Amino acid sequence: MRRPASAQGRQTLRSDLGARRARQGHRRSQEPNKNVTYDDCFKRAVVSLRKLVPVAQDLGVKIAIENVWNDFITKPDQAIAFLDEINSPQVGWHFDIGNVIRYGKPEEWIPVLGKRILKLHIKEFDSRKATVPARFNVKLLEGENNWPAIMKALDAVGTTAGASPSSPAPRRRTRRP
Repeated sequence: MRRPASAQGRQTLRSDLGARRARQGHRRSQEPNKNVTYDDCFKRAVVSLRKLVPVAQDLGVKIAIENVWNDFITKPDQAIAFLDEINSPQVGWHFDIGNVIRYGKPEEWIPVLGKRILKLHIKEFDSRKATVPARFNVKLLEGENNWPAIMKALDAVGTTAGASPSSPAPRRRTRRP
């Protein structure tokens, strides 16, 4: 069984591969103790990430926190408070445009996060689909994202963040007899 790499190990690997940043999402809802509060999760994550900052500096990489569907950091002001508490230019945000729709509009998060966005994850979302995986299996421009507003917000903050797109899985072609 494959075991997940430690955060420091992931950082080292990414540095060895020439990466400039590593993505990290914190999991509140997957804690063994379901009674972990938001504040406890926040404090633990800050302590952990502060330990990684010197490693990231030594390796010449940045740590990018990704917004994921775990009910931790559900508002842009929480993201800023989190980054402020870590207090390092080595740590920024991996802004997932599709993921954030569960909690708000991407174009409202972007002005708050501003230059702290280190990377953009470009993907669609459609809440009308029946299952969560299907909701992300949407072609670009066919989901709920307001791309003109998102692009305007990105232009307004002057981001130079790189982007990684996600596209729907290709449909399997079945052979006809």
